[in-house]
Amino acid sequence: MNTEVSHGALSGNSLGPSTLDLFASLIRKGQTREPITVAVCRPCSNVALLGAVEAASAGLIHPKYVGPGSEIRKIAAEVGVEVRTEDILDVDSEEEAAAR
Repeated sequence: MNTEVSHGALSGNSLGPSTLDLFASLIRKGQTREPITVAVCRPCSNVALLGAVEAASAGLIHPKYVGPGSEIRKIAAEVGVEVRTEDILDVDSEEEAAAR
């Protein structure tokens, strides 16, 4: 399990040190528990997909990506991350993704 805390998507924004410390503390606390399975509904942007991948890498979640499989795989390739095919529930619309 990766126990190092990364500020990943938080880096470079205007959150103060105390806010980042709070997030880091919450992440470390979450890493003491078993990861939970989370439906990541339509992660069709770099930020959405990378957020889920980073949370999985930190040992917080087991993501199940719900959305257009080809688009999810394309974004994963563009940002250089691996998304397992068995973790993608391929659906065409936002409504269908939300219903699953």
